[in-house]
Amino acid sequence: MTAPDKLFVQIHDLASRVLDDEASPADVLELDRLITTSAEARRVYVAYMSETAVLRWHTAERQPELARDLLADGGPQQARWSATTPLLPMTFLASLKLMAIAAGMTAAVIAVVGAWIAWPQPAAETAFKPGSVATLIRATGVRWTGDAITWPELTRLTKGDVLRFDAGEIELVFDTGVEVIVRGPADFEIQAVDRAFSRLGRISARVGADGEGFTIETPVAKVVDLGTEFAVEVTPSGSTDVAVFQGKVDLAVRGPAEPGKTAPRRLVQGEGMRVEPGGKVGRVMAISSDRFPESPRAGARSSLAEPIILDVRDNSPIGEMSKFYRIVRGGLTEDVPAYVDRNHEWNGVTSEGLPACLAGIEYVMTFNDDKFVEGFEMSVDVARPATLYVFVSDRVPVPEWLRSGFVDTGLIIGLDEARSRYRPRHSTAEGAGASIDTTFSVWRRDVAQPETVVLGGISPSADRVGFNMYGIAAAPLIAPPKADGPADR
Repeated sequence: MTAPDKLFVQIHDLASRVLDDEASPADVLELDRLITTSAEARRVYVAYMSETAVLRWHTAERQPELARDLLADGGPQQARWSATTPLLPMTFLASLKLMAIAAGMTAAVIAVVGAWIAWPQPAAETAFKPGSVATLIRATGVRWTGDAITWPELTRLTKGDVLRFDAGEIELVFDTGVEVIVRGPADFEIQAVDRAFSRLGRISARVGADGEGFTIETPVAKVVDLGTEFAVEVTPSGSTDVAVFQGKVDLAVRGPAEPGKTAPRRLVQGEGMRVEPGGKVGRVMAISSDRFPESPRAGARSSLAEPIILDVRDNSPIGEMSKFYRIVRGGLTEDVPAYVDRNHEWNGVTSEGLPACLAGIEYVMTFNDDKFVEGFEMSVDVARPATLYVFVSDRVPVPEWLRSGFVDTGLIIGLDEARSRYRPRHSTAEGAGASIDTTFSVWRRDVAQPETVVLGGISPSADRVGFNMYGIAAAPLIAPPKADGPADR
């Protein structure tokens, strides 16, 4: 999970608890601290509260007395909500805060009141519909398919509604709080408040405790959420790919399946599987961060740069591995996750941050457990001239394949290790140099043209306690300056 994603989840959870009257004093103080000290936190918070206001407009019987009284006293005019424009100007929130501080209100409570005040008037096409279970909150660049229904933003959706489009993205929020983003071309059907069916498209889902059990079915698979963040792709050929980024899901094959594959398979963080039309189940080897859609409110960043690493593969026997490598296009920054199967994070070793040559470049989240694999090999497909970096823990001997094929830059990068069953007292901190548990030496190799670079494993002689798998990153190759020619005579 990237740092912006972490902030979104933190704001989402704290604000939800405040709205549901389940927040502890510590929760309220933490939300207050975040939105008063961080501009990014305020942006995420206002966007989240805007969405919440829309949903409450459609599900509540009437506006709260406080909001109505404040409007009667000359509060801000109600306006049609836009997915890209905050409902309540921050200048008004600031004024409201100054008035309320004297009464002892925290910034969190003030902002919640502000969101209630700013409820929009519902447009005719978004009026409440009996049996509605979800709301279309965003439609970006959508080109609706032929004679398919055109769904405006803020439409309430009911069982049986089908969203069919050739391009663009839509974002839905189910009444249980489940957030779903679908990228076209897509054919997506609402089946219930806790279930949808996809015939085509790329789908990202974020599911909280209230939405546990949310199910996405496809022609060949059934994915049941168990409290998580996951993605599903249904391809034109009929196959279904499933990837779990946080938490876990149960994956079952619909219809005829391979012998012994009929029971649901539990997939956890970092695992991905493909189900073919005939029921054959296989591994998803690698997933790039731009493959599936992300919510703008989560701080998603799309890189316009041409990709460097196209694919990553290993020599694990087919059927014995279900984890996928994640190629992160958004860039190597402070507090980004280092591995798909751990919550450890990369950081600069001092408060100055990451080495300049590494900041913002493409990187690969590997499997930490691969450090135990004897005879391990990884193939990295480099698509264009690049500098390929490998980060190796200073707690292990330098492997011969690295020493012979790469050059030690003399730079180091830090790993902030999260709690695990091996280290229950560990926790991550925020920011460069704040909580470095292990340092890694940075090695480089210049790749002058498209090439598949083969990497090896960690030395078998390494200590089996307290070490980690290596990391990988890549940056465009910078050509050295041309030497001056001979002087004219």
